[in-house]
Order: sequence, then structure tokens, then C-alpha cells
Amino acid sequence: MIELKISDYALIGNCRSAALVSKHGSIDWCCLPEFDSPSIFAAILDRQKGGHFSVSPTAPYQSTQNYIRDTNVLETHFINDEGEVRLMDAFTAMSEEEKSHTLFPDHEILRVVEGIKGNVKMKLECVPRKFYGKDIAVLEDHKRLGIQFSWKENIHTLLSTLEPEAVQVNYSDGKVVAEFYVPSNHRVIFSLSYSSQCPAILPELKLNGLKRMKTTIAFWQSWIQKCNYTGLYADEVKRSALALKLLTYAPSGAIIAAPTTSLPEEPGGERNWDYRYCWLRDASFTTRVYSIWVSKRKPMPT
Repeated sequence: MIELKISDYALIGNCRSAALVSKHGSIDWCCLPEFDSPSIFAAILDRQKGGHFSVSPTAPYQSTQNYIRDTNVLETHFINDEGEVRLMDAFTAMSEEEKSHTLFPDHEILRVVEGIKGNVKMKLECVPRKFYGKDIAVLEDHKRLGIQFSWKENIHTLLSTLEPEAVQVNYSDGKVVAEFYVPSNHRVIFSLSYSSQCPAILPELKLNGLKRMKTTIAFWQSWIQKCNYTGLYADEVKRSALALKLLTYAPSGAIIAAPTTSLPEEPGGERNWDYRYCWLRDASFTTRVYSIWVSKRKPMPT
């Protein structure tokens, strides 16, 4: 079992919810539909019971992570003897104008696996769990309409561009597994969407999946272009602004202290509070930085 540090994770989100993606391509923390909702993936707290959503090579590999420049779209590069693969992860995002003429689910995590070199064998594991790992999810295979699991009014749907017979469902363990090859210049796309609507909106992948990723990249690049700071550490300043934006709850503008709960400052420690709320002290630090910024520089984007 791989032991991970907090520094081995990167954050993706859509200003309503968030997920932590490890450098091994595993989503080990995700709460839907809000920051403070019960988790569906919580392997960061309990690797046996918490649940995860991983995409990684089957053979030993080395990996690195970074964000696509000026975005909150995450790239994980895997390199092994078979070749090289890039995994792009993001919560999809679009402008208000685009929303006005587009059908979309409440939330969608989009994962694009792209072959860079060689022909790499990959493995998908999606192991959702209800209410912080308390219960195994009951999976329903609807073939080309995806694999679904529900909890109360919540409907979660896993879709992929793989052929339905390539995706196996272990009903007793509540696990979805698939092994597949990704040759150079070939893409495989996965989508995990959430909806509380009836009927649920299922995002189409084969024709529009990559387009939604490009739209998400353009959304973040457009947002950060409003930041016109060009002084020292400009790249770091922009990255900080993008990270803080992910911690902002869009409906109210509140800044949450962190997207996680139950992680102590040290193993076995007592300081394991729920940080998924706007703590006045932490939020005041952020607004203080903002105040200092606007007094000396041109305004930051809101």
C-alpha cells in the first residue's frame, strides 16, 4: 500500500465542491454536491473503507503533477517502460453565457487520459462509498447510459468512452474496474457526474467530452487574465489566486478554511476539526491580504 503525504495531492474544484487528486492518479477525497457534504471518496482518511477513484498504469511508473498554466486543470504525467501518458483532471466549468444554452449536470469531474508515447496499459478503479465510508454503494449498470449509484436524492453516474463490455462491475464490493491500453495520440475519457434533478442530465462524452475540458481550460484562463500583476513572483501570485478561488463558495462568496475534515496536524493528533466552513480567522487573513494588495497594486479579480 502506497503511503502518501498531503503534499502528494493537488486540488480541483468548481467553487461549490472540491476533490484531492494524488500524484498516483487517485481521487482520494471528494464531497458532493457541496464542500460540506458527506464524502463519496475518502481514502485519504481510510484506505480500506473510504473509497477512491483511480486511473493509473498497471506497470511500475514514475509520476509528476502540475497545473496547466493559468488554470485549475490538473495534469499528472505517468512514465514507465511502456511509454508516457498524461491524465487531465478537472471539475468542468463554463461561463454564464455558455450555461444559458447548454444542458449540464450539477457537477461533473472530467478525467482525460491521453497517450503521449508508446502504448501504456492503464487501470481504472472507481470505489464510491456513502457517508464517509459508512456504506458500500449499490451500483447499477445501465450500459451506454453509465454506471449509477444513488443516495437519497443524489444520483452519481460514471461514464466512459470505453466500450461497455470493457468495464466490469463488482456488485458485492461496490467497485468498478477496467483495464485498457492508451497508445500514442489516443484518448480515453471518464466522467463522474452528480445530479439531484429528475431526470438526471448525463453529459455526452465521445463528441463533447474533450470540448468540455477545453472549455474549462478557457474558463480559468479567462478568469486569471483579469489579474494584471506583473511584479515579482507573478506566476506564484496567479497560482495563489487560482487556489483561493477554488476555496470560495460561489453562492455566498465565503472562503472556506480548507476542503477537508478529520486530518490531524500530526498522526494521532487531536487537531482534526472540520475545516470545510468559513472560519472567521482564516477568512480574515485572506481578506487582509486582499486589502494590502489593493492598496498597493491594481485590483485583484473578484
